[in-house]
Amino acid sequence: MSKLHLEDFGNKVSTPQKPEKSSSGEDQAVDRLATYDEGYKAGWDDAQAAATEDRTRIGAEFERNLQELSFTFHEAKVQVGQSLAPLVSAFVQCLFPKLAVTSLADQLIAVLEPLKDEMDTPTLDLRCSPEDVDILGNLLEANFGLPITLRPEPSLMTGQADFVLGHETHEVDVSALQTEIRRLVEAQFDALAPQKTQEDLTNVG
Repeated sequence: MSKLHLEDFGNKVSTPQKPEKSSSGEDQAVDRLATYDEGYKAGWDDAQAAATEDRTRIGAEFERNLQELSFTFHEAKVQVGQSLAPLVSAFVQCLFPKLAVTSLADQLIAVLEPLKDEMDTPTLDLRCSPEDVDILGNLLEANFGLPITLRPEPSLMTGQADFVLGHETHEVDVSALQTEIRRLVEAQFDALAPQKTQEDLTNVG
């Protein structure tokens, strides 16, 4: 009968098995790094987009505020101009006739001074507007050495005068200057008046 041989495990020295090197840890690290990079990039892109949006919004608000400020200033300028128009017009109507007479007197003296030696009459006969007789007479009497007789002439406007010396009639007219100044003042206030748009004209029609 044959003997049964059993393997003896007691004396057998077990050799420790080296664990197989796994790449799963490295893969996870790479994945985490990639995820971090993607998250950082996404956050950066969001921040850049938000900053761009803020700059656009702030720029639009700034432009709108400038437009509103400009419009408000223009409105205030128009309102001030319109409120001053009656005052300036009254000032022009009241003061300019007196200035015109003063200017007329200066012009007459400038014309008459060189002609003194040619006068063959003791008194110069001068015609002017009825409104200018008193003021013009006082001005000429105070500033011109020869006697002058002023006669009112209804056909003459304030700022106009004429006289005959020899066979010639001499005319002095400063009314055109007064008219031009009034025109310039009126044009200035007309420029400040609000302009009617096509829509306003359509609504009126």
